[in-house]
Formats: sequence, C-alpha cells, structure tokens
Amino acid sequence: MRLGCLIFFVFFNLTLSAYSQLNIAYFLGAGRYELYKENYTEAIARFSAIINSRPQLVEAWFLRGIAKYNLSDYRGALEDFSQAVKLNPFYADAFHYRGITLEQLGDFENAKKDLTTALELNPASSRIYADLGTIHLMREEYAKALEYFNEALKIDRTNPDTYFNRAVSHIYLGDTVAAITDLKTGIRINPFSAEAFRRLGLILYQQGKYNEALEQFSQALSIDEGNTMIMFQRAITYYQLKKFDLAIDELSRILELDKENALVYYNRAIILTELGRFTEAINDYTNAMLINPDNILVYYNRAGVKIELKDYRGALNDYNRAIEIFPDFATAYFNRSYVKSILGDRRGAFLDRKKAEKLIAEHRKNAKDTSEFALLRDTTFNFQKLLDFNSEFSNSFSRKRLQNQPMQISRQGYYLLEVSNVPPKEGLPFVEALFKFNQSKNNVLKLYPKLIARYEASPEPSDSTPSSDTELSVISRVLESANRLNYYEALQFLQKNIQQLKHQWLAYFLEGTIEAIMAEYVNSLVDISSKAKLTESGTVKGTSDMQTILDLSKAEEALSKSIEINPGFSLAWYNRGNIQIQNQRFREAIDDYSRALSIDENIPQAYFNRGLTLIYLQETERGCLDISRAGQLGISEAYNIIKRFCEKKNPKK
Repeated sequence: MRLGCLIFFVFFNLTLSAYSQLNIAYFLGAGRYELYKENYTEAIARFSAIINSRPQLVEAWFLRGIAKYNLSDYRGALEDFSQAVKLNPFYADAFHYRGITLEQLGDFENAKKDLTTALELNPASSRIYADLGTIHLMREEYAKALEYFNEALKIDRTNPDTYFNRAVSHIYLGDTVAAITDLKTGIRINPFSAEAFRRLGLILYQQGKYNEALEQFSQALSIDEGNTMIMFQRAITYYQLKKFDLAIDELSRILELDKENALVYYNRAIILTELGRFTEAINDYTNAMLINPDNILVYYNRAGVKIELKDYRGALNDYNRAIEIFPDFATAYFNRSYVKSILGDRRGAFLDRKKAEKLIAEHRKNAKDTSEFALLRDTTFNFQKLLDFNSEFSNSFSRKRLQNQPMQISRQGYYLLEVSNVPPKEGLPFVEALFKFNQSKNNVLKLYPKLIARYEASPEPSDSTPSSDTELSVISRVLESANRLNYYEALQFLQKNIQQLKHQWLAYFLEGTIEAIMAEYVNSLVDISSKAKLTESGTVKGTSDMQTILDLSKAEEALSKSIEINPGFSLAWYNRGNIQIQNQRFREAIDDYSRALSIDENIPQAYFNRGLTLIYLQETERGCLDISRAGQLGISEAYNIIKRFCEKKNPKK
C-alpha cells in the first residue's frame, strides 16, 4: 500500500504549532510541500534538518516516516514512527502508519496491535478499519477481513481501495458475484485503477470467460502500459484462446522489458514446444535455467524437447540433473529409463523403471499428500503445461529478492582530500581528524574530504591560492596531479617530498588511496570488471573477464600504516573497507566500515557499503537498516536497493 493517497490528508490536517524559530516552521512547510510533490528524498532532507535541530518535534519524525514509507524504506519508516509514538503516546496517526509499516514487514501481529490502538484513539477513521481488514486478509482470515471492510464502508463509501480489497475477501469466501460487484463499484469511483481491472480479469479467467478476461487485461494495460505482470496474464489468456502467436509476442515483449524473468522464458518454451519450434524452446529453457538453476521442471521439460531432436545424451544429462535436485521424481526415472534403453544401457533402464514403480507405489499409499513434491511422484500429472498467475516458479515478477542470479556489488567510491579556502558543498561528512588537523594550522587553506565518484580529469588545480605552509603545499600538489588522473606522478611527488609531511598518517593515507584509485582506473581502461559477483547464498563468482583479484596490497599496506599511526582517522578505515570488498574479504570490510562509523557516525557511504555487503551475505535485516541510514544521509540510490531487496513478501492478494 502506498501512502501517496494519504499525503493530502497529512498535508492539510496536521496543524502547525507556533514555533519559536522561524526556520523550523519554514522547513516543516517545505518538507510537506515536497511530500505533496512526491519528492520524497528532498522531504527527508528537510525533516532531517529539523530533527537535528529539534529532536523533540514529533511531527518531523512522523512526516519523515511517511517519506521513507513511500520510498519502500519500511525499516527506516518504522524507526521514525516509533520515535513519534514515544514522543506522543496519544498520536493516533503515528500508531496507524506504524501499523501499516509493520504489515509491509510481515509482522501482522504487532501491526494489528498498533492499528487497534489507533482505532481506540480515533474510532471514526474508515482508513484504520480498512487497514485492519487488510491485516486479516494477509493472514487469510477472510471472514474477519470482510467485517472490517464493511465497517470501513459504513463510514466512507467513496474509497475505491476498500471495495477492491473487499472483493478479494469475497473471492476467497467463494462469492465471485459480490467480488465482481465490488470491483465494478470501485472502478466507477476510480476508473483509472489498473489493479482493479486486473483483478476483474482474473475472476473472469478463473470462470473460463477468456474473451471477457482479455478485455479487462487490455483495459488495465491501457492504464498501466508496461506492467509485466498484467502483460503475462494477458499472454496466458491468449494461449487459452489458442492465439499462440499473440501469446508468444506478448511474452517476448515482457522479455524486452525484463530479460531476467525465468517464468516468462519457461512459459514461452512450452508454447514453442507445442508449435514444434524445438530449438527455440531449448534456448528458452536454457535461459530459464541460467536464472533459476535449481528448478526441476526446466531440466525435465528441456530433456523432453531434446528427445524430440534425438539428442539423447543431452536428455540424459537433464534427467540426471532433475533427479539430482529431487531424487523422488518418479516420472523423471521413467523417462530416463526410456533414454537409457535407446542408448543401450539396459541395466540402467531396468533399475530406473523399478525405482519409478517403487516411488509410484509409495505415492499411492500417501494419496492425501498434496504438496508440491508429492506431485513429482505422481506420473499422472502433466508437467508440460503453462505455469499460471499463481505460480511461485521463481518470483520472476518480484523485485524484492536476489533470486539465484549473480548480482554485482556497486559500492560507493573512495574518499580522497581537497585543499580549499572555502568549505565544500553540503553533503560531505564531518571528519574529526581533519577538523583537528585544520585547527592546528594557522592558514586560510584547509583540508576537506572529497568523494571520488568517477574517474574524470580536473583541468584546473583544486585551489590556485599559494600556501605558506609547506605540508599543505605538498598535499595540494599531490592532489592536483591525482585530480588530473596523473596518479603515478602524484605518488612519485609524494615519495620525493614525504619528509615535508609532519603528519605521516596523512602521507600514508594519500599513498594508499591513490594506489587503490590508480589500480581501479587502469582496470577500467582495459575493460576489466572490478566488481565481484555474489549469489544469494553468499558464494562468490568471478566475472568471465576477471580471473584474478586486483593487486591492492600496496594500497592496503599504506592505509593500514595510516590507521596504525592515527586510528581516529575514519576515512582510512573506510577506504580500507573498500579494498576488503574488492579482495572479497567481506567480514573484514564490514569491520572496517564499522570502525569508520564508530569514529564519525555520519559517513553515508560507509553505511551504504556496509549495508550492501550485509545484504549480499544474507544478513538482510542489518543491511537494510544501514541502507536506510545511507538514504537518510543523502544517498538517493539507497532507495533503489531498498525497493529491490528490502521489501518483505506479503501473501498474495
């Protein structure tokens, strides 16, 4: 559930107290305006500024929670709503929206408690009744959900979402007539809801009214063009209507939008097989297998197509793999027996047939077992059929999971330094070690952190003002060469003048960081990936063009010396953490980022990199909290990570 529709409510109904500081009122108003415009990252920045100044201001926590919710940062939203409740235990809206957030995180029991508290504080709210209905819907308590939706509609009969959700309750309670009535009522109120047309199409499809279902799916796509789920459902409907070419065309369009959709490859392969286009079918099964390598049906069905092409060895390998994944796959044993007999392995064929017969006998004894794996023991079940809307084949339409395909670590870059007589742009962290260094200098020029986000040469020096301070002059010269991408020149000059640097921890920091940046820059020139790939299980896979890990030993050694001399310099820990990531020492990287944050707690890149690493190591809860903090501190791409990997999968509606 998005809160976009609730922003008007928040925007116009939260009263603005008379604050003693004019800027607080301004930032609150500006933050609300950004919410209204759906500029959520800007809104977070506004409300964060207020919280930093006035941490007791409950509205700021609450409104920032709404902004985070709309970016799917449910963990971050939960923290903010909890703080709002702590500051004001009678704040009905905070309980309400914390309940909605807990629902998104799959914590239905606590969500129900919060919504019940909100209802006690505000018993006239139709939205709270509706959200309680949704909680029971998620818990498959359909009759109870229906009661709450009915109560919500007694108060407000103009909310289309309540009709749409009540329709779901009716469907599961077997009352399709009432479900259709609710969907049509909701559509009359909001004729631009693609989801309502989709649900209506599903009901008609399940009733076998394929032409009418097709009309509803097409109407939904006219509203939400490019929605791959609805496109998929329309493709399956084309198939039921024997319009195979249209079904294939629709599935192909989905793959143009989403090349990693295993379910679509699988279904297109089945249709191509029915049409006798066996080579194309094998290609699609292979693509599905690459995305989801542990799915039994891919190997089983691809083996059948290979038999059609008389590729018996290939078929044997696929049946072997299917049986390896699930050793009780009776039909696979039968089919492998057939292939072995063709290949002359009579004994192997006999043993496979006996094994299949044994599994069938066991299946008949346990006829009440209707689990997914029981079907694999059932030789009467047709495995060569389309997987429909409710399939859990690979969650291909969900962007909430890593699945099995390798994902790249795209960490934030290294921190270098810049010498300037003016503070840098807003957004860079406060670094205590640099602050102390600057205080020790009686000079207009200061050292500031500089994030290296990309390798682009700076044509001009960072600051043309000469410095009377020898140490700053050397650092400035080193940085000017590095900014022009003349890394070797920078290192040579640093080594030649290293005795001029009184603060040796800075010398080693510059050496280590420039060595690391130079190594990655050289790799980028020869088109060698500098990114490790990890699967959801945490195993590491190298890219095809990267056979060895970059040699960053000199960089790591120099940064370690910097840390040894000055363990309070957070950026040295952070940069060494990046090297640990590159060298696939992920636990060590997490430790280094943690040390950096224990020194200077507002380094957004450290939260981002640590969080991303934790997610890839399947410590999702911790990782997502870190990514949330990175977004709060200004890294907008954090919310793409949250959207894709940090959302809990709710039960289907």
